[in-house]
Amino acid sequence: FAVAINHVNELLNKVPESTEIKTVSEEELFKKYENVLSGDYNNNGIIDEWLVDTDNNGAYDALYVDDDEDGKIEAIYIDANENDIWDMKVLDDDLDGNPNRQVIDKDEDGKPDIIAYDFNQDGEWDKFKPIEKEKS
Repeated sequence: FAVAINHVNELLNKVPESTEIKTVSEEELFKKYENVLSGDYNNNGIIDEWLVDTDNNGAYDALYVDDDEDGKIEAIYIDANENDIWDMKVLDDDLDGNPNRQVIDKDEDGKPDIIAYDFNQDGEWDKFKPIEKEKS
């Protein structure tokens, strides 16, 4: 299984300017981006997701998610080529505000192709692990 590093780099370059996944409010997202659409995924009255048009071209290309509704973003989904398919998910598994894992779906088939790890959470991805897909 081979992965073209230039394709991985292209996807990684689409990660929002700040890859910190710290506590974020709707107000902060509106200050940073012009086009933000908030949502209540589980319809319980608590805003827990925000669609963002990071490059202000009219296409939402990032989704910030607060799964457990604690005020901290656990994941950012990214649609690098703005075709309504999430190419990448940036995760903060330990909820310290720093991403430590990315799941990349380079062929956009809904199944991950690569997992990137930042073990020391310094902002540099330390390991890229290709995922073998089951053959049909």
